[in-house]
Amino acid sequence: MEGHSHTRDAAPLIPRMTWWRWASGALMLPALLYFLRFFDEGQWQPRVDGAWLVAWMCWLALWWRRDRPSLPRLSHPIWFYALYVAALAPFATNWRWVMAGDNLSWPVGGLWVSEHGIGRSPLSANGADNFGYMQMLVHDIFMFVVSPTIFWHRIGKIFVGLAALMGVYSFFARLVAPAFALLVAATAATCSVWIVYTYASVPFLDGLAFGYASLAVALWIRRDPDSLQAWLTLGVMSGLMLFFTPNGWFLALCAWMSLVPLLLRRPARFGHAVVAGITGLLIGCPMFIQWSQGKGGQLFSLVENPGWTAQKVWSFLVQAATIPFSSPIQGAGAFGPQLPIGFRWLFIPGILVTPILARYFPGARAVLVLYLVNVVILAFAQGPYADVSVKRALVLIPLATYFVFVPAHRFLRSYAVVLPIIALWASFGIYDIAQRMQPGRTGYTFLDGIVEAHQRFDDAPVCIYLSRDFWPEVWKPGEPLDRLYGLSPHLIQVDNLHDPRCAKTLCYVPALSDEDKRVDLKALGYEEIPMLNSVELHCGRRPT
Repeated sequence: MEGHSHTRDAAPLIPRMTWWRWASGALMLPALLYFLRFFDEGQWQPRVDGAWLVAWMCWLALWWRRDRPSLPRLSHPIWFYALYVAALAPFATNWRWVMAGDNLSWPVGGLWVSEHGIGRSPLSANGADNFGYMQMLVHDIFMFVVSPTIFWHRIGKIFVGLAALMGVYSFFARLVAPAFALLVAATAATCSVWIVYTYASVPFLDGLAFGYASLAVALWIRRDPDSLQAWLTLGVMSGLMLFFTPNGWFLALCAWMSLVPLLLRRPARFGHAVVAGITGLLIGCPMFIQWSQGKGGQLFSLVENPGWTAQKVWSFLVQAATIPFSSPIQGAGAFGPQLPIGFRWLFIPGILVTPILARYFPGARAVLVLYLVNVVILAFAQGPYADVSVKRALVLIPLATYFVFVPAHRFLRSYAVVLPIIALWASFGIYDIAQRMQPGRTGYTFLDGIVEAHQRFDDAPVCIYLSRDFWPEVWKPGEPLDRLYGLSPHLIQVDNLHDPRCAKTLCYVPALSDEDKRVDLKALGYEEIPMLNSVELHCGRRPT
């Protein structure tokens, strides 16, 4: 990555030993040994898990020192961050984000923890959907400290999305300029597919938050290689991100690789890198222990790609490289290409021309390398999918938005210029979310449908006709889905098509209806209303 070093008198690697450094060093090793001896990911042992925290905090205390800053402090647009949260919060409980097939275990896990307490080690690799347990706790943090509702679960998700926006901003602000960075980060965060996964419970933006922030710290190090604080920050982030989604790990790996030329030029800073690396290993050791035991399914699914063939890999390479401007995918939260119409075609000249004329376009070659590396990773890390994973390809969006705008970067360095562009770009994402929903886009299942029916048809009771029970433990009164979305008493399960409570709205699932109990909505006097978020549920309404 590009960067210019700021010179200053280098402080020695080994700090002056004070009493608290001696105390930290004396406490660190016993705490670490105690943790390694008694750690059990399946049990909540506060003292054991606390020993892990004490061990790496003592390690930091041993090395940490306040640097004399040789770089201007990075200023964040707090006002925009507040606007971002305020704009998303009113729609937190909307039916578009249910995605029950993939996501329900996340808010349900938050409900369970809020009622029963932590059930296993927060350092466990086996949380919701085989993601990390700490990851679930972080996403559901507001369910514990405020209220165990779907609204506060989604607020947690919005703040995770905010963290990703901040990570992207930090990288491009260091690379180009603050206003340009806000343009790149805000347009990435308002692409329709990014909006979906900001709300959706399944976690992917947390990995991007760590990944892009790691790139920003790498730029900090390249420009201030004598800052032990910067090196330790990179180590802390590298360790903590192992507890979160793997999709940002390769960005962090690129961050570390970008520092190799620096270390070759300035071998005296090799000790700083070693201290940072030990920091990451120390923090990440619970995950290494579990991976060595075959635990942590998400790590292994990342590299699972059954039936590799040259043709399959080539297909994935083409799909990944072109997904910003050309993609037929209309499901899994995608609306076709990642970037909005009109803007998406600016990506092509941006990525083809600016690296060639790199002296005029800051960071163009570095961002091209990042883009190509992640395209290759996507081609070889698709899990069981037949096409490029929409969720895993989110990592490309900020890189793609950079190439859309970098040809004009000289004119995009004031908020007065970039804010109207952000508003225009965001309008396309908002239009997709508001007007282009269709069954299978974000929701597919019966459960997605009943939440949609509950919210869309709110003027009278909604009858769900089932000739036999289907997942009653999930959605019946008092059960998780009901408690999260407040379905009862508005939503009623019936087994009689002529139940008087069904005077206005009747829904049913064809796949669950017995052959002799098929539902003919028209014959019953209902006009079928197309569902927008469920393939399985069909609903009809009687005309007023």
